[in-house]
Amino acid sequence: MHTEPHTPAQLHLNLPSQPGSVRRAADLLRKLLSAGGCSPEVMGEIELCAVEAMNNILEHAYGSCLGHAFEVTVWFDERGLVIELRDEGASIPPGKLEGLKLPEFQPDQLESLPEGGWGLCILRELMDEVIYETRPDCNVMRMVRRNGLTSSR
Repeated sequence: MHTEPHTPAQLHLNLPSQPGSVRRAADLLRKLLSAGGCSPEVMGEIELCAVEAMNNILEHAYGSCLGHAFEVTVWFDERGLVIELRDEGASIPPGKLEGLKLPEFQPDQLESLPEGGWGLCILRELMDEVIYETRPDCNVMRMVRRNGLTSSR
């Protein structure tokens, strides 16, 4: 995997597919966001999206198998904050990101609350753009947060 030329990365990590990698990336992301003036609420929203996307790589792209690599690159540019994730695992099926809906449940019956199906909806709700591409050599997810970097939505 390689990173295409763009605004110099403010954070670039090449990580192994293991749970500790997600925590390490999240910690470094929070430091970058704090230095960039993001509020604690915004940092929490962006970290949630980044962690969800990274966990999806580990769980779905790599089937929870260790020994693979993924990249995390984060930078600020004229659009705002950009988070780009790259992996060489299984791709998100075409059309999966289109027309996402939250899982149905009964609010007064917490036992009916589904365990899965929330992640991609959360990304779409909290980020201004979520773009996913399957390329010949890797999968790329780019999340952009243009608005609300200093206050929560």
